[in-house]
Amino acid sequence: MPVAPDKTLEARFRELLQENYGRLRRIARSYAAAGEHEDLLQDMLMQIWRSLPAFDGRSKLSTWAYRVGLNTALGSLRKRYTQPTTHAMQHEQLLPLVPASVGNPTDPGALLDSFLRCLGPIDRAVLMLALDDLSYLDIAQITGINSNTVGIRLNRIKQRFNRDYVEEHP
Repeated sequence: MPVAPDKTLEARFRELLQENYGRLRRIARSYAAAGEHEDLLQDMLMQIWRSLPAFDGRSKLSTWAYRVGLNTALGSLRKRYTQPTTHAMQHEQLLPLVPASVGNPTDPGALLDSFLRCLGPIDRAVLMLALDDLSYLDIAQITGINSNTVGIRLNRIKQRFNRDYVEEHP
């Protein structure tokens, strides 16, 4: 007879999902290949569930969940780019990332998605976490970079956005 899961673990997981599902979904949308964000989200949730018993409380649960989710997404990204490709490349590898000329430039969501795709994985994570109003310290804990470096990266990201999206399109 199967053993029922630990109710406190299940309750903690449900609470974590209620508070962080939207954030985790945004990470999945940002790092997954076209049409695969639901699969990546599922992988992230499974990894969080498997890792939850090892959570030691040294950080906030939401910070820890972000880190697990982000590491899972980055692992998926590495795996996607290190696997041998078939004769047909993924369409996102073929299309140049042209700021604001792709999609609807008046749609803030489309504009943000376009800009996020232009960033490297760490800068993308830093920006997404900053947009979720996390402190530099929380962002540093999640990404594994120094909190001063977070500020420097955010400043450079803002400069890049202004250069590529604002100054180019008055």
